[in-house]
Formats: sequence, structure tokens, C-alpha cells
Amino acid sequence: MSKILKSLCAVVLLALGPAPPLEAAVVVSSKLSSESAMLGQMIRLLLLAEGIPTVDRMRIGATPVVRQALLAGEIDLYIEYTGNAGLFFNDTADPAWKDLDRGYELGARLDYAANRIVWLTPARASNAWALAVRSDVAQAYHLRTMSDFGRWVAGGGHVVLICSAEFANAGTLRSLERTYGFVLRSSQLIVLAGGETAATIAAAAAGTNGANTAMVYGTDGGIAAARLQILEDDRHDQPVYAPVPVIRETVLRQYPQIAAIVKPLMASFDRETLQQLNARVQVNGESDEAVAVEYLKNRGWLKSGGLAAVIWLPFVVFKTNRIVPGEPRGLQQVLPAWAALGFQAVLLLTAAVAVGVADAKRRLIAALGGVTVLALAVAAAANALTPAGDKVIRVAPGAAFWVLLICLGLLATDAITRMRPGPLVRVLLLALAIAIAGAALAQGTFDNLSVMREYAVNAGRFPVELWRHIWLAGGSLIAAVIVGMPLGILCHRAPRLQPPVLGTLNIIQTIPAIALFGILMAPLGALAARLPAAAALGIRGIGAAPAVVALFLYSLLPIVANTVVGLRRVSHAAVDAALGVGMTPRQVLSGIELPLALPVIITGIRVVLVQNIGMVTVAALIGGGGLGTFVFQGIGQTAVDLVLLGAIPIVVLAFSASVLLDALVEVLDRTPFTAPESAP
Repeated sequence: MSKILKSLCAVVLLALGPAPPLEAAVVVSSKLSSESAMLGQMIRLLLLAEGIPTVDRMRIGATPVVRQALLAGEIDLYIEYTGNAGLFFNDTADPAWKDLDRGYELGARLDYAANRIVWLTPARASNAWALAVRSDVAQAYHLRTMSDFGRWVAGGGHVVLICSAEFANAGTLRSLERTYGFVLRSSQLIVLAGGETAATIAAAAAGTNGANTAMVYGTDGGIAAARLQILEDDRHDQPVYAPVPVIRETVLRQYPQIAAIVKPLMASFDRETLQQLNARVQVNGESDEAVAVEYLKNRGWLKSGGLAAVIWLPFVVFKTNRIVPGEPRGLQQVLPAWAALGFQAVLLLTAAVAVGVADAKRRLIAALGGVTVLALAVAAAANALTPAGDKVIRVAPGAAFWVLLICLGLLATDAITRMRPGPLVRVLLLALAIAIAGAALAQGTFDNLSVMREYAVNAGRFPVELWRHIWLAGGSLIAAVIVGMPLGILCHRAPRLQPPVLGTLNIIQTIPAIALFGILMAPLGALAARLPAAAALGIRGIGAAPAVVALFLYSLLPIVANTVVGLRRVSHAAVDAALGVGMTPRQVLSGIELPLALPVIITGIRVVLVQNIGMVTVAALIGGGGLGTFVFQGIGQTAVDLVLLGAIPIVVLAFSASVLLDALVEVLDRTPFTAPESAP
């Protein structure tokens, strides 16, 4: 938490930077390979850090897909490989492709002339096909180049090569044999139908079927980890496939600085560097974006953990109607200068408190002040951008707003945690926050924000769906408590029942919600068809009935399990003492065991209630109603604000339920237990 809070100052400063430019964002893409995606992420992050807006469209497909997307203008920049230009322009026989510099110059000239595609600085490495031998073999026979390998094989060296069918049959292996003067017999080849290099590397490293040499790509991450030695193509038999960023000329004209931004990055790559970076993704399982961020930070090209990108995030998004793409607007574009400066001053003060003040109360006051000013600023921005009387325009909070809100929320949460307030204080803080937010909403402060526009349109439905949401979550919980607590008591009294009962409930818990809703539709529909009385009571295949039954079934496991655990933790000495003074088993249960187990049981009820509040959302898909109606309607209409109209109250309900029941558990834990007197 402390690291996050120390970053708050940087986040606030960056989020309040210059207004984002209104030019179109650069769409950065990549092929499916991890190397292509990793390099693409590095370029995208560098562009963001330099104030160029970007769109992330990594891993959209293989080479033909990405190439066609670039030519069609669907993407703007991606990592290509120099040798592929021979295929693009049907000129694979040109010897220039076997030299990095000549191949780059030829490919750049052809692509620009035909398509107005500009090639930027290439990396000084090739990801072409190559051979790699086990390190022990390479050291024993002094194998460093393909010429060394050719002489060794021709002299009778024991070689078993594992490769793909394409490598063996498409001419690549035969070309290497001709250039380096060796021939591999069929008994010296293990040919894989698929032949991914991960498989060939692993087989050679393990010596599978005697393999000691593998087909690899030059920058494969697994080469060093598998202790293989790549052999230099010293006679340049294979085309060079050097990574090179390619960009549409129209985009480069709009952002001419991109060439200079990318140049030092690409110049930093050699084969060993790319192998090490690829190994982190391919061998260690790290994400390509995480590797990209760390590499850029270590080189000093990305500050504050990549948070420099936040400087260009929009404060609000302006839309001419609810479904069209939005237009980003920065703080200084939507507020008067005095208001923007005042907003900046308050948040900078909040950031200073977060970094330099240890007192929890001051930190909480600063966080709440920051949230208040942030809310008023976004409301003012919406008012400024919405003409009087207009009901169509939509103004939504932008990414910078959400980043700041999350950071301020973390600051407030940290402060409250440090203060360790009692349960009553926590409930009062929650009530105060809800009261202030409700008063602001009732006053119309946020009426011009897009989510409130959606509320205005759905004002008649909203309270109905809100009540239905609460009824579905609470009703299923009450039913589960009525059934689950006695079942838990029974399992505690008869331990042999615990495995089958809890096992069955565990199985139910693993069924996805939408699947369970669907499973219940058929039997409930058949029941309603056969029994009109059931249909009259609302039991049907669609609607609230399958939702309530499913939520009831999901609720049983936490309640039954927590009842068993709570009763199990009651001291045997207390029970024996109660029995010893003449209390009946029923009196012991109601007067001793259940009161002592109640905190654990209510903890299970809290889990169930929060779970149900979230899961009721899915009930809208089967006609159950609730706030999920707005969520799925918004998804269907691509109206994000309508989704938020349903999602925000769900979050508030779940959070409030958790705070209230946590407070109740703490009160029960702190309350001294007094056993009832035995009956005379």
C-alpha cells in the first residue's frame, strides 16, 4: 500500500498535465508472436510517454492479417521483419535479403514506393531460421559457426537434428547443406509435423531420441535456458529477418517525432538482448507488457513506473450522442483557467499529504477533500460542455478522472485502516458518504453527466429494478439461512453427514451462474405447465423463480460451512458446564452454542449477501429483472453509461452490505457473553 501511495503524487501531477491533443491516436499493433507483441508494447509506451495518444491492438493475427490491416489503414504501426519484404514483393531470390543493411534499404524503398509505408530503424539482430547445438557438444567440438558445423558433420560427427517438416522440405535445410558442404541422412533427422521451435529446443536439450541439434529462430528465448549454442550463419545463406517498425506515411507526417523516439529503442537490441527478453516471456511466463515496462524503465526511457502516460489521459469524454465514439477533452479545455488552477492546487496539496504526512486523520481529510473537488470538477466540466436544454449530448468521466478517483480511494482506505475506527464509526462514515452523495444527486449537481442522463431516461424503471435486485438478493439469502443453519447444526451433530452434504454443495458452487440459471429453466417451466397453481405463484421457466432458486443453492455452502465451523469452535468446557448445571441440549444450543458461533455464521451471511448482490446481475438474462437489466441493455446498445447506471448501484449495495455486516460481526465479537441461567 505504501508504494502505491508514494506514487500518488506522481499520478496526480501527471494526470493534471497539458490537455491531450485532439489528433487521432496512433494504432499500434503486432503479430501473434510474443516478441512482436513485446516490441510493440515498448513502442506504444514510449509514444505515450512522449505525449502521443495510442490505441493498443496487439496480437491481431499472423503476418498476412497484420500486413493487410496496415495497408487498409486499420492499424498504423507494427513490427515487421526485413526478410518478409521478399515475399511481399515476390522477389525472394534477390541476394540483398541476406544482408541486414541491404535488405533493409531494398525493403524500405519498395514498400514506400508501392504503399507509402515507412520503415523506421531496424534492430541489429535476425530472427531467421538457424541451427543450435547443445552447449556440451559445441564446446567439445569447437562449434561456433555453420562452417564449423559443416566440417564436423562432413567429417563423421554424430548429429541428430530435430526440425519442422517445413524446414526439412521447403529447401531451407538443403540450402544450408549446399552452402556449408554437409549432408544429413534421414536417420539423422527427426521431423515434426508442427515443428514449433519450443518443441525442437526442448527435445534437443533433453536429448530426445538422441537429438543434439535443433532448428531455432535466432532470437528464441529458450535457446540460452536450454543450454544450446546457436551457430552463426557466417556465409549468409539465410535471409535476415531483422525486427523493424513500419508505419503509414500519413501518420508519420502527423507525428514526425516518432522516428526519433523509436530509433534509440531499436538500436538497443542485439540478438542476445532479444533472446533474454524473449526468455522472460516464453520461459518465465511474464507478460510481454510487464517485460516492456521494466526494460524501458531500466534504460531510463520510462519514468514513475510508466505513469507518465497518464499525462495524456482525458479528463472527460465528449460525445454528440450516447453511442458514437467520444472525443477526449483535457482539464484546461473544459474549465476556466481559475477553476483548473484551483483544482490542481487542491490535488497537489492532497498528493503532498499522501507522501509527506503520517497522521491518519489528516490523510483521510485530504483524501475526502480530493474526492470532493474531483467530483465537483467533473460536474463543472459536464455543465460547461452541455448546451442549455440539450438532451442528446453525453459527457462522461475520462480515464484521468478514474485514475485519480482510484488513487484517492486508496489514500482514504489506507487512512481509515490506520485509524482503526470502531464498528459504529465505520457505519457512520458510510452513512455520511451516502448522505452527501445522495444530497448532491438530489440537488442536480451531476445532472449533465452521461450516467445521470441515462438515469433521467430510466427514472421510472430504476426504483423498480433496484427494489427487485434487493428482493432477489435478500430473499434468496433469507431462504438459505432458514434452510442452511439447521442443516449446519445437523452436520455438526452428526459429523458423518458433513462430507456428502458439503461435497454436494461444493459441486453446486462450481457451476457457473448463467449455466445454473439455464439448467433450472427447464424443470421450473415444466412444473409451471403441469401445475397452474405454481404458475400463479410466479414459478416459471423464466423470470425471478430460476434466479431465486439458483441464488438459494449458491448461498447454502457458506452458511452451512460457517455454521459448522462456528459451532465447532465453541469450547467443549462451556458446553459441559452448561449441561452440568442442568441445561437441556436445546437450551445449550440456543443459549450457549449459537450465540458463541454467531460471529462466524454472520461472516458467512456477509459472504453470501455480497455474492448474491453481484450474481443477481445475471438474472436479467432470464427475465429476472434487477439492475442487471440496465447492464445488459447497455451492452446490447454499446451504451457504456447505461452499463454504469446498473453497475455503480450494484457496487454501492455490495460495499454497504459488507461494511454493515463486518461491523455487526465485530460488535458481536466484542460483546461479553453471559450464559443464561439454567432452568430450576
